[in-house]
Amino acid sequence: MSAAWTGLFVALWMVVVLLVVLVLGLIRKVAALEAFADGDQREPSPERVGGPPPGSPAPSLLAHPELTTAPATQHGRVLLFLNSSCSACRRLADELRTHNCAAVTSRLDARAVELVLVTDRDGQAAFAGLNVDVIVVQAGSELSRAWSVPGTPFAVAVDQNGIVRSSAFTNTATKLADLSRALLASIEATAVA
Repeated sequence: MSAAWTGLFVALWMVVVLLVVLVLGLIRKVAALEAFADGDQREPSPERVGGPPPGSPAPSLLAHPELTTAPATQHGRVLLFLNSSCSACRRLADELRTHNCAAVTSRLDARAVELVLVTDRDGQAAFAGLNVDVIVVQAGSELSRAWSVPGTPFAVAVDQNGIVRSSAFTNTATKLADLSRALLASIEATAVA
């Protein structure tokens, strides 16, 4: 075997090893995200899944005047990011319609948390009929980028002072209710302390 063929053979094996390492890393990340999305509430890894860090001020609302004011309720708001081209978002919307979004959130102390839907232009029609307090249509993905939303469906809980309390992938009505309950619990814990 000539030196050129040996060099090519070694280079090819280096590429194969690199690809194996990349695929194993991706498998690990996907498995962690699936476990987290399926209800394992532990963080999937030391790295955050996405969303603004808990305890930080809510990101800029980028000229959406309906969100620059304080929430209509005393306990904060949950921003629910849905996209019209996302099948998980459509399933969540169907689940919220089936269970009636108001009934899901009524488990949260008579709707103590303001529910804000953030969607794309087509999402305004696709998610019509959801009982939300405010619908924000983003022209591009400006709010998703500003809020570090890694994908949809995703929700961010913000207290009445504009402090991010938690964020998570929210692919079921139960997870949305759990996020809202966690927001109320964290506010009550802060008030007691």
